[in-house]
Amino acid sequence: MTINAKLKKETGATFTPPLLASFIAERLIKYASLPKKYPLKVLDPACGDGALLSAIAQKLKTTPFELMGFDTNPSFIISA
Repeated sequence: MTINAKLKKETGATFTPPLLASFIAERLIKYASLPKKYPLKVLDPACGDGALLSAIAQKLKTTPFELMGFDTNPSFIISA
């Protein structure tokens, strides 16, 4: 499901562009203290379409991780 422009405008939603999400994910991983024994847990409290969580998942291919995203709009959660 894609999030249409009308819904974005009505809710004031802004989403992280994929290129920026990738850049942020790289930086987060570079400077994070990755756990050696337990999975890395990432929480995005306003995940929107899930771009940042998706970028993090792509970068953490060899590191065990758990991702959790929340949003106030159910349509955005479905899209994520």
